[in-house]
Amino acid sequence: MLTVGQEESVSVAAERLGLSQPAVSSALGRLRALTNDPLFVRGQGGMRMTDYARTLFNAVEAAFASMDAALREHAAFDPGTARDTFTILMSNIGQAVSVPLLVYHARKHAPRVRFNILPLSRASYLRQLDSGEADLACGYIAHPKECLRSFKLFDTEFVCLFRRDHPLIGDAIDRELYARLDHVAVKRERDSGPGIELLAELGLEQRIKLTVPHITAIPPILHATDLVLTTTRGFAETYARMAGLRWLPLPFEIPAVEIAIFWHEKKQTDAASKWLRNFLRDSILQGYQDGIAE
Repeated sequence: MLTVGQEESVSVAAERLGLSQPAVSSALGRLRALTNDPLFVRGQGGMRMTDYARTLFNAVEAAFASMDAALREHAAFDPGTARDTFTILMSNIGQAVSVPLLVYHARKHAPRVRFNILPLSRASYLRQLDSGEADLACGYIAHPKECLRSFKLFDTEFVCLFRRDHPLIGDAIDRELYARLDHVAVKRERDSGPGIELLAELGLEQRIKLTVPHITAIPPILHATDLVLTTTRGFAETYARMAGLRWLPLPFEIPAVEIAIFWHEKKQTDAASKWLRNFLRDSILQGYQDGIAE
């Protein structure tokens, strides 16, 4: 019931549980007979819980989470032999800059551990951390909820990234030039990147000539065009080296944003979670210190 409720699909739940779809359907039928309630009904986009199922789901989920936390709290976690798969929510920029650091260090310290990286979405991150679908979130979260715990990594500033031989840009960018440049920005279905928000605040949204859903598409676009990107300094420094690009400070001051690691309070004492957040923190900070990402 928990898995069907989380996935809103019998077939997806069956795959996650390692069971056949008929087996899950049969188990669901027994639950319906036991509770004398349909529990799940077909709706737009998947299986929807009845009111009774929602009440039952919340109680069972809390009980399982409590039991799981009790079992895992004092369990030893050995990264050298562990075969866990951890799911981490990251922004587009975080995926481009931090994931290579994570994999680089995992090869030496946790060779059998696997990582599943998902987008950090404002619309779903809290639900994913609360349900256990995701173990951590890494990036910028405005006004995090009280149920989240966090560790600050660093503050990041924004800069302008462009091709090395851009015909309009010399040793500096002033406000007038920034307003004349054509921009590319990242825009996913539900989330706008910082570049779009900044340009909108400046009344320059019409200068955005191209939007793409993922930031890894940006470097070849910049290399082949006269478009510019407003992005974090870490991303700009990384791809300035890798893709023959150049970056300069913005011609105005905007507040830096705090990049942090977030986890749900229910994971606070979990041994595997403790290792993961410390490992992610150390990998990112050590990577910057060693010049892997800078």
